[in-house]
Amino acid sequence: MKKFKPGLLFLCMAIGLCGCIRQDLAIYLNSDGSGQIVLKSKINVQEQMLKSIEPDMKSDSDKLLKFKHLTFKETFVKKEDGQWYVTIYRFKNLGLALPELEYEIPMMPRFTVREDKFEMSLNRERETNEGFQIEDKEYDDLFYHLSVTFPVPPTSINGKISGKTVRWEFDEADIKTFKSMKIGTRIAYAQIPASGINADIKPRLLGDPVRERGFGKSGLTGGGSHADVSSDALSSYYANIHILGEHNTFQDGLNGSMVVNFTLDTLVAAPFSYTDLKLKSLVIDGSKIESAIDGEKDGVFTGTDRWGRKLGAFPVKVGFKAKNAWPQKIDKLEISLKVEEPTQTRKHLIAVNDDMHSKTQTFAENKKLIITRVEHGSSTAAFPGASIDLVTNCRATSILGVYLDTSYGLRYAMNVLKWKEAKLNQIWEKGTKEAAGKLTNKDGIVYLVSLGLDHIPKLPFNLMIKVIEKKRSVEKKLKLEAIHVSK
Repeated sequence: MKKFKPGLLFLCMAIGLCGCIRQDLAIYLNSDGSGQIVLKSKINVQEQMLKSIEPDMKSDSDKLLKFKHLTFKETFVKKEDGQWYVTIYRFKNLGLALPELEYEIPMMPRFTVREDKFEMSLNRERETNEGFQIEDKEYDDLFYHLSVTFPVPPTSINGKISGKTVRWEFDEADIKTFKSMKIGTRIAYAQIPASGINADIKPRLLGDPVRERGFGKSGLTGGGSHADVSSDALSSYYANIHILGEHNTFQDGLNGSMVVNFTLDTLVAAPFSYTDLKLKSLVIDGSKIESAIDGEKDGVFTGTDRWGRKLGAFPVKVGFKAKNAWPQKIDKLEISLKVEEPTQTRKHLIAVNDDMHSKTQTFAENKKLIITRVEHGSSTAAFPGASIDLVTNCRATSILGVYLDTSYGLRYAMNVLKWKEAKLNQIWEKGTKEAAGKLTNKDGIVYLVSLGLDHIPKLPFNLMIKVIEKKRSVEKKLKLEAIHVSK
């Protein structure tokens, strides 16, 4: 990530905090699916600060943009009612642009093609830093204005129509009302005949944030929790050394713990499954140290952490018998593991709707699952905790990836937060136990899987599961050397 210049950092804070609830969003759609979006955000920034920021913005904009399907322009406009930050996006294909717009525009409406209708809707969604979730006492003079100009005259249940344009103006009282609405409540809706626009709306994978500096839904860095996480060779090191008396130890008498990271170019592209993870050797300050893997020996590495942040390396937790609380250097650390390289995969769709609970669904030959819980998370929590729990007879290492497909052109990659093998007598939660009873294999074993995402939309949606049908096991031996601990 690039370092922020002081002026740009201040501006990010101003827009990230205020723009999402003091904004005018105008969308213009053409019959061929191209269009333009003008986002105006009212900000409180002193004029002297604006003059110092503008040159930086003009010189840095091209370097900071990484759009594939959008062009972009930003400027400041000073009016009688205050200063406005204006962003203009242009696109040739709305369907291709939607995954990039998702991180760019707070409270972006959803577009769906349903039967013979092209629909636009804005629903009360539960997601991180949602515009309608700002505390009342923090800001006054809140507003959210939305207008959509279609290729043909629209119809709407609650918008003001003028020719081909429909408009909504929500003031501070409206926003406070929206905050108390049930998740999924429709706030704005309009439609035109599907024949009126060539809209290529289908699930497309949501990538990482396309801007290194953004004013999107998560504040300072358009995408926030989705930004890459740097991976040094050593993430953490801890040793519990007592001078006198007995001291606490970890399992197997080990009193030290560290997390080391192996670069992915020494393995295979994530996601991948692995088995038989072993620690072969650990040498610290010239001495061979008693040590072992501290954690699961089999698993699935998605390439991200539980909050969806991209990891640049494969992390391994190691327990060891520490002799010195302040070592100088880890001379050598070697591990081995078997990586399951897929040679043939297949994608399967699973419908998730109101009646999916306790319903057995087959997604591959003899592979079945039952969804036991869908948690949409809390929009006011620091970590929203959106997740899906399921029981399956398919070993998690055979699942290469799970994606959530929406009807409004977005595909979210889900993270495997945790999975474990369990027998029926080891499961206590009633709903999970009942589901497991329907799916246990000949050995009486099922797999409990928890999938996570920063935001899970309103039902219905599809889960797209990528399953490994044929694979080969490749043994990998990895080594780290000369890792400095104390400096």
